[in-house]
Amino acid sequence: MPSKRRRMKLVDLELTAFADIAFLLIIFFILTTQFARFMGQTMTIPSAQKNEEENKDENKQITVNLSAADIRFSIGEEQKDISVTMQELRDHLLQQNFRALEPEKRVVILESGHDVPYSKYFKIVMLIKDAGGELMLMDSGGGGEG
Repeated sequence: MPSKRRRMKLVDLELTAFADIAFLLIIFFILTTQFARFMGQTMTIPSAQKNEEENKDENKQITVNLSAADIRFSIGEEQKDISVTMQELRDHLLQQNFRALEPEKRVVILESGHDVPYSKYFKIVMLIKDAGGELMLMDSGGGGEG
């Protein structure tokens, strides 16, 4: 006689309790979490008014305009774009005493045209570096290739 196999009954697990427990845990963690409080940062805000010495220093922008024919040097509004030799430029830059100044006040703007030979350009860059200046390059030449 063939034996009858007993079929196992499938049992369904009750999962609603798990959902309830998960929901309660979420609420528990939300309520017990302590958030870090932002304490802020102390800032020193400069005044809106500047004294006259700061205004003079602020307008003291040094510019070297380089072309194939000559070198022109100017300091803010004190001097109006004078033509100088390489040695005179070196002397003017050394007079500025860049090494004693803050980095943002050491900036020397170098405007160079496309016709300037590289050797002349490199010498001027090295003069500025040796004097302690921070170089800012600007292209003042005519149209480029392209």
